[in-house]
Amino acid sequence: ETIRNTKYKTPSFAKDSAGRQNIRYCSTNEKIDIWTENIKIEKNWLYFKVCDKAGDNADFKINFIGGQNIENILLASACAKELKMTLIEIAKACEKIQTKQSTMKLIQSPTLNGFQSRTFDIIDSTYSINPNGIMAALEHLKLWSGKKVIIMPCLIELGPTAKEIHQKVGKKIGETCDLAIIITKDWFEEIKKTAIITGIDRIDPENIVFLENSKEILEKIKPYCQPESVILLEGRLPQKLIETLKNEQ
Repeated sequence: ETIRNTKYKTPSFAKDSAGRQNIRYCSTNEKIDIWTENIKIEKNWLYFKVCDKAGDNADFKINFIGGQNIENILLASACAKELKMTLIEIAKACEKIQTKQSTMKLIQSPTLNGFQSRTFDIIDSTYSINPNGIMAALEHLKLWSGKKVIIMPCLIELGPTAKEIHQKVGKKIGETCDLAIIITKDWFEEIKKTAIITGIDRIDPENIVFLENSKEILEKIKPYCQPESVILLEGRLPQKLIETLKNEQ
């Protein structure tokens, strides 16, 4: 999984002796004030090393899903350093972070009625839906070697950028997924058209569908519920569907 090469700054209210604002720069790539090295992203863990220009460093292991969280941890670490914590102390504190504090949760290998002995994983990202979040979740699906399924509504309240954003989502779906079920019609055609163009060699156009009924959705995903496969639940979905998919481990 790729981490964007982006600089972030964490301004404090203090100023140095010359009256300049005290700013710390953070990066997931460049060696500046505080940065990360040796990034390893797994299905439900993040591993990386944080270093600063003063020579402090520590290895982090965090029970969070998605590489986008590394940037958040890095910024929080920069703030904690300003409060005189060492990186080892910060890394130890981060070990207490629980997955329930994340907007994406991994539910591994549920066994469902009607699915026989098939096992698959679920990523529950139903807490909220936004453009950056859905792109990060789709990127995370690449860690699975089996079939990849997304069930989602169209995004709302995007104003004049709505068409462009849904086209970007469609492109990412075409790059990543074997089946996409969209449960609202608003921008379904834009998602489907872009997904077909991008995934012309890997996704059947018949597998980018609009479905509202929970029973029909469950029937549609049955052939994809195999070992090493994953289903991404994104945004507000029918509660009955969520409960059925998360029935039992």
